[in-house]
Amino acid sequence: SDMHALRTAFVLIFAFAACTPARAALITVDSTEPGLDSGACTLLDAMTAVRYHEPVGTCPAGSGVDQVELPAAATITLSDWAADSFNAAFPIVSSYVVIRGNGATLATSFDGCDPHVGPHMRFFSVLTGGHLELHNLTLTTAATTPSTAAAPCSRTSPRSCSIM
Repeated sequence: SDMHALRTAFVLIFAFAACTPARAALITVDSTEPGLDSGACTLLDAMTAVRYHEPVGTCPAGSGVDQVELPAAATITLSDWAADSFNAAFPIVSSYVVIRGNGATLATSFDGCDPHVGPHMRFFSVLTGGHLELHNLTLTTAATTPSTAAAPCSRTSPRSCSIM
């Protein structure tokens, strides 16, 4: 009877463990490089890991409500569109993502001639059903007039992008 009680307790513990929801991934960006897979965890690596739920570079796979943590007061200069992005610097956001900027700045750079960057490039594209929160993060472009400033999010941004 003691063995039966122990076996029952083990089965119940195992059943509850199997039913717990997936935890959110915490992905810590440790590089200000703009590109993919530089032997570190870049922001592009992190957003790609979030999009495809697979490890990229040294970033762990995204899962659940993903939190991406940027280096404090860092500046990350973006120079091209990402694949699978709707002309944005990062892959499409289709899940719940929180980016904690810690005073960091995302900036576009362009020479005025390249249509892939600068005023023509979005920072993020958020699909219906996706949600993006940006905390303590500055988005800026090298454009000098408000009419050419890069939009922070895609056409769905009024419904799905929070800047806090």
